[in-house]
Amino acid sequence: MTLVFQDRQPLERWVSYLVWLGIWAYVMLAIAAILWLHPPILILVAAFVSFLALVFAAYNFRSLSIHIKNDGISFGFGVFRKHIRWDEIESISVQPYLFSRFLGWGIVLDLRGTIGFIARRSLGVELKLKNGRKYFFSTWHPYELADLIHSHLRHPQNRKTA
Repeated sequence: MTLVFQDRQPLERWVSYLVWLGIWAYVMLAIAAILWLHPPILILVAAFVSFLALVFAAYNFRSLSIHIKNDGISFGFGVFRKHIRWDEIESISVQPYLFSRFLGWGIVLDLRGTIGFIARRSLGVELKLKNGRKYFFSTWHPYELADLIHSHLRHPQNRKTA
């Protein structure tokens, strides 16, 4: 499929710093516990597995990417991506990110059932699908993205594969 549009939005810098600071503190506490408390091996294994999960999450959620291709739109963080075909989209709107609505960053669910893919405090695009699901994602270029999606929805000939 031909790539028509691409946007990459890094996670808020202070959130990234906070996550890596938390990982560093976790490592320091684990080393201290091993040296002074001599915990059972099962606890050490659990701590190591949870440490790997934290590092994976920090690395995976470092940026949100958005791709528009002839067959649809995809967006997500690392391995957690959503692909939506053009014929699944009912409507699109540009909306501001509201912390009070999503209560955080990453992949979050708001109280209205909208699944948010949030990397930064910025404007975003909300897609309403024909099956009733809603997705919101932050972007640097919300109006350009909305126009591109509208053009693909209005003109099916834009969807031909190259």
